[in-house]
Amino acid sequence: MDTPSLKALEERLASAGVTAVRFNFLYSEKGRKSPDRQAHLVSCWRSVADWVKRELAPSRLFLGGRSMGGRMASYLVADGYPCDGIFFLAYPLHPPGKRDQQRKDHLPKIRVPMLFVSGTSDAFADLDLLEPLVRDLGATLHLLEKADHGFKAPKSAGKTAREIDDEVARTVLAFVKPTGS
Repeated sequence: MDTPSLKALEERLASAGVTAVRFNFLYSEKGRKSPDRQAHLVSCWRSVADWVKRELAPSRLFLGGRSMGGRMASYLVADGYPCDGIFFLAYPLHPPGKRDQQRKDHLPKIRVPMLFVSGTSDAFADLDLLEPLVRDLGATLHLLEKADHGFKAPKSAGKTAREIDDEVARTVLAFVKPTGS
């Protein structure tokens, strides 16, 4: 939850009038390195989303997350959790070097708009697999040139970490906040 890029995204969304909530999964909160089982992670996501709906009563609700957090949100939404859209920051389509272990079978069940933001050098999402998947889903893909899974890019990419954070924030904001809002 304290990843600098997630904090930066929350701050940029807030400055545009969009409330964002960050949270840790329970395993992380307890200081463990190994994630809980998928069912527990999805249950945690459901609890947070239910809390947001109950306590903040947003007029629109978007779920989103970075890497595994986004993937767990996608299982929740694929199971029918009501929301207005979902965004993925560095969706982990497959483990690095294991292209045959794709985590995508549930994605076609999602019936709300989807945004994928991915680095072109992300070892967890080879572009030749990600691009056709996103196209088949009718989703939107925003690529960060030369960025890796952590959205870090070499100097040759010509962008600083702050510029990449700004690009991610603009992209997510355009997705969650319709023009004129």
